[in-house]
Amino acid sequence: MSVRVAKQLKVLSSSILDKPPYCCGTVPLTLDDAVLFYGKDDSSAGRIDTSTASEDALKRLSDTCDPATFGVHHKDILDESYRKAGKLDAAHFAVKFDADRSGLLDVIRTNLLEGDEEQRSISAELYKLNVYGKDSFFKSHLDTPRGETMFGSLVVVLPTSHEGGALVLRHNNEQWTFDSAKELSGHATPHVAYIAFYSDVEHEVTLVKSGYRVTVTYNLYFSTTPSATPTTPTVNEHPIVESALEVELRRLLADLTFVPQGGHLMFGLRHQYPVDLDTYYPRRDNKAALQAMVAYLKGSDAAILRVCRELGLKISLQLVFEDEVEGYRDEQGRYKPAKLLVACDQVVNLASDSAGDSALFDLLRECYGGKLLTSYEDDKADIDVLWATRLPKFNRLKAMYPAYGNEASLQHTYAHLCLLVDIGEVAKRETASS
Repeated sequence: MSVRVAKQLKVLSSSILDKPPYCCGTVPLTLDDAVLFYGKDDSSAGRIDTSTASEDALKRLSDTCDPATFGVHHKDILDESYRKAGKLDAAHFAVKFDADRSGLLDVIRTNLLEGDEEQRSISAELYKLNVYGKDSFFKSHLDTPRGETMFGSLVVVLPTSHEGGALVLRHNNEQWTFDSAKELSGHATPHVAYIAFYSDVEHEVTLVKSGYRVTVTYNLYFSTTPSATPTTPTVNEHPIVESALEVELRRLLADLTFVPQGGHLMFGLRHQYPVDLDTYYPRRDNKAALQAMVAYLKGSDAAILRVCRELGLKISLQLVFEDEVEGYRDEQGRYKPAKLLVACDQVVNLASDSAGDSALFDLLRECYGGKLLTSYEDDKADIDVLWATRLPKFNRLKAMYPAYGNEASLQHTYAHLCLLVDIGEVAKRETASS
């Protein structure tokens, strides 16, 4: 691989792995989901439908609020030159919208978390209601952690008419803007806008120019309690990873020097999926069983799939198996183990097969149409692939198989779910510059 191609692949990989520390979008509301109950005592109790609320009704809500403070060194500070807004504590309001049952927490877990964290249950603790009227704002700050298991914040913006009040995020010398006013105005029916971000992300609320920006903030925690089953899983996610990936992949395909005769890109997928290597499938169903998993890709994996389809690229799911074979000694006499990679486009049930005296990679090639990705001694690679993203260990699958040498033994190997993308020769890349 040339230095130029290595640099190109690194940029492509970064568009997936270096994703922003937040996720955002909108959620459609049903029935009374936009209703808010509030009040600090009987005399101030009120009910408001935020999707249809009048200016007067929103002013009454704002007047009921206390001036919003902010935390500095574990103390609550009131300073309207730094933060000007109203707030109600969780004991003084209730919303019909349910972040858990709406499916929103599942979306956050999939799009914000990766690796082992993605498999953990998360919970959203109702924290504050904030009202930002005209000329309200909140200068740049970090949220105060409220416990060891707290990892972030969720801000839900209710469907009240307002202008300004965008949320600006900053992290690692990068900046992003989420304009909830524009998000909400783009829907004909009532929606809430949401944004979830990690606790170490600096953020600010820009000046509200008109109307009332009403938000409900939740603290996000890792939890030992399973999430509720979503009843309304329709969430409109912002394709943050997808847009960056599409830009870089289009640029790569438009480069006439990049695999001009065609080739293959391989993406090691980053989420975990229920692929069962112990279930027996009739051989005729093996390929269909694996390729059906395409419909269940999520997060950055789904973004890769959508972008490749948008560009008209041929894709297939692959199980890439590791096979540790006899190594070699280098010039200094040091032993170097060798690991081969074999890609199969179907579910493999090694427990029902025997490798006999053959190497595992031979079994996979002969019985499952496996393609050798790394050359070994006299065996040349069946296909050459360029790795866009490598194989993470946290989501690999363990498979057991019987092997026979001097005596029978039970061996194990690991498999990784990957996406193989066929890159056509330069003359056929019509979508690259479209």
